[in-house]
Amino acid sequence: GYFGASTGAAAALWAAADRPTMWRLSSHGVAVQVAVLGDSSITAPGLADGSLSWIGRLADRLPWNVRLHSYARGGSRVNDVLLRQAPTAVVDPPDLFVVSVGVNDALHGTPRWPFRRDLGSLIDVLSCAARW
Repeated sequence: GYFGASTGAAAALWAAADRPTMWRLSSHGVAVQVAVLGDSSITAPGLADGSLSWIGRLADRLPWNVRLHSYARGGSRVNDVLLRQAPTAVVDPPDLFVVSVGVNDALHGTPRWPFRRDLGSLIDVLSCAARW
């Protein structure tokens, strides 16, 4: 369901730790560029600093230099991410995208078929733009 979108994004970032491309970039002193898109699960309202968010803490624990670029906006639904965040994020494509979205869709009763359609379109757009 909706929860899987956030969980899957975190798992994908952890899994990327084994990718040779990331090791190669890091070993040459180049920061791995990560664009994060989504809702308040990324923006972390109420925290004094963005580095305290789950994505900031995760980036700090990875074995390479990570540069995060956040396009996330609190209250976003998957359609908002697709239409408002993704177009900006793909202009200068990062090495990796992380998407955390779905809670607001669940809260506002977004039907499953538009959610799945928009999430699939979002993944397609980001997959075509990613550097690797």
